[in-house]
Amino acid sequence: MKIPAPPANTAQAFMAYIENANPYTSHVFRSSTEQEFREAVDGAISHAIAELEEGARLMSNADERQLSFLLTKILRGASIPATPEGYVNGHVDITIRHPRAHPVKALGECKIYRGYEHHVDGCSQLIVRYARAHAARAFCLEFFKQPRMVEKMNDLRVDFDARKPLDQVGESIAHDHCIGAFVTHHVHSSAAVIEVLHLCCDMHHAEAPPPKGEVIGVANMSIKM
Repeated sequence: MKIPAPPANTAQAFMAYIENANPYTSHVFRSSTEQEFREAVDGAISHAIAELEEGARLMSNADERQLSFLLTKILRGASIPATPEGYVNGHVDITIRHPRAHPVKALGECKIYRGYEHHVDGCSQLIVRYARAHAARAFCLEFFKQPRMVEKMNDLRVDFDARKPLDQVGESIAHDHCIGAFVTHHVHSSAAVIEVLHLCCDMHHAEAPPPKGEVIGVANMSIKM
């Protein structure tokens, strides 16, 4: 079998290939400042979430670790250096590093949505345990297996602004393109201010099979699945 010759500009062809997997990959590679890296990672995660949501019906029974692992694999498939369960002062669900060894990274905690307190617990892990003063923006991602995701994220944002958990300073800011997402700022133990992106992934599907052991009603009868 004859192997075809590589294209004249192999690097350009490779970038075209990986951008087909995630259009923000080149932005991550080319970012030279912490702000550029943050914006590129936000876009890359948002695109990966949309891809993960396409399998909501099939993955309705997946747990937090399985879903965060799948999200990491989607990012890595687009040549974005994401690591599942990496060690950064503890086992972080997702760590995204700069592909050109710049000393910036994004730390992510993933949860299946169970309300305000559960979300704050995830944010606490990021701010108190994992993040350091030189970390880029952290993110806390909620996988929703319930309907009305955007409404619940809006309620979550209202609660954060009312209660100001984890030394939150100022009001939250709506994200400019991630659906339902918002950003809060928190004073770290180093006295630095850590940004946390709160975002969501819609894993609810009306036709998804119920979890094993769940009781469903059919014609006024309860059937154990």
